[in-house]
Amino acid sequence: MSARPLARAAGPVVALVLCAFAGPEVKTKFDATADFVDMHSYSWAVTSPPAGAVATTWKQVRDAIDRDLQARGYTQAQPGDFAIGFTIGRRQQTKTWDLGQSYGGWGGPGPVDWSGGSPDVIDYTEGTLAIDVFDAKTRRPLWHGALSQRISAVPDQAEIDAAVKTVLDKFPPPPPAK
Repeated sequence: MSARPLARAAGPVVALVLCAFAGPEVKTKFDATADFVDMHSYSWAVTSPPAGAVATTWKQVRDAIDRDLQARGYTQAQPGDFAIGFTIGRRQQTKTWDLGQSYGGWGGPGPVDWSGGSPDVIDYTEGTLAIDVFDAKTRRPLWHGALSQRISAVPDQAEIDAAVKTVLDKFPPPPPAK
């Protein structure tokens, strides 16, 4: 087997491996007129889990946000310079893919086996975390950050902490260029 067909066959596998190690993409939006530099304290926009939420998970997320903000120097106050809220969700996903035909031999003696590919199917849970920042006085939305990623069926504290950190690493947005 020449190197060229082997390289073509390895390409999709390498792409799949790279995708598996890529981190979740955080999507953000913010009010470009907001002055985030003078914000040093926060309060909670909502203090109890919404109807239908898993209360223990909701509290774990809230506590993770508290820890992350406090580790970065923000203090909780009533009222704060900004109010913070979040939403969480999860849904079952199914992904299918087909790498096409595969070569079953590897250059040794024996039969050569070209076989048609069969689709691979994987079921998993996708979790979504969205964090919102509002002006505490006017209630005007100032910043929104969200990510969706594969999670375990019941996410543990480490998964929650990592998701919160990943989103809040984008807050506050960089100051406008002068």
